[in-house]
Amino acid sequence: MAEQLRVGIIGGKRGGGHVAAIGNSRDRLVLAGVYDPVPAISADFVAHYPGTVEYRSFEEAVEKC
Repeated sequence: MAEQLRVGIIGGKRGGGHVAAIGNSRDRLVLAGVYDPVPAISADFVAHYPGTVEYRSFEEAVEKC
């Protein structure tokens, strides 16, 4: 398998639109996690996309992706 690029979503409300593109990447991209300054939005995103990590800050998302 080729190497995968880990992608983090910043902004849970708008981020859902990017999930389709990640899914169409032919396994070149993998959804790693999400960060939103409103914790409830991040939590909702994670509930809709199981296996996604909820990051606590923008910096954490950048560091871990």
